[in-house]
Amino acid sequence: MTISPVTTLCAIALAAILSTPVARAGYSFEAPPSHPDWQPGVEALQRSDYAMAITHLMQVVTNEPDNADARNALGFAYLATRRYAPATTQLREALRIDPKHLSAHENLGRVYLATGNRTKAREHLVALQRLCGGRCDEERSLEKALAATK
Repeated sequence: MTISPVTTLCAIALAAILSTPVARAGYSFEAPPSHPDWQPGVEALQRSDYAMAITHLMQVVTNEPDNADARNALGFAYLATRRYAPATTQLREALRIDPKHLSAHENLGRVYLATGNRTKAREHLVALQRLCGGRCDEERSLEKALAATK
């Protein structure tokens, strides 16, 4: 099986986010949401066990539908498995709940890159530039991914 550069970059970005005690925009993965499936879902993401992550994170989203972090994490798991339609749905929901969710902007931009929609990917980069002003990893990461796909 060949792993695409986008999948590799997403895995690197997620690893960086999950290894940081406080993720961008104040979201802490050290103090997870109240649902018991959250931590196993995050641990599955860290192991790149995306099927297990989806199973756990679906439980979180079902029980906490307004949890932007859970929707972002689930969207990332779908992105990593190239299931772009459900990834888009979850990431859009994360941004509906929290329009300033940096990781959701980055991940949705990556979905658009993976599906060949550079214009929409660039819109999420612009949103990150507006939110971060060059000071966040999500902005730099999506910018590099866009540059790499010219």
